[in-house]
Amino acid sequence: MRDWTQVITDPHEAAVFNALDDPGWDLRTLEGLERDTGLRADEIQAILGKYAPLIRVSQSDRYGTVYQLKNRKRQTDEPLIDRALDFISMGKRRKIA
Repeated sequence: MRDWTQVITDPHEAAVFNALDDPGWDLRTLEGLERDTGLRADEIQAILGKYAPLIRVSQSDRYGTVYQLKNRKRQTDEPLIDRALDFISMGKRRKIA
């Protein structure tokens, strides 16, 4: 699977993918993507649907549907113990918005 930067050229689509790739967040809600992109929820959902193979969709008990890039690069300064605990908890420890 190619990097999204090699596929996305439209500025609105790029805004959504930049928000998904923001290192400040591990998982993104639709509301967080709306806030960061200035796009409406229906526009964001259409973009996410168009590029579904590039996106991981999960359900959070607390936040509902959350989104993440499938090939998102991890921050290299993240301690190994944090990565292991994230794996064990299936992402429930991650920062979401």
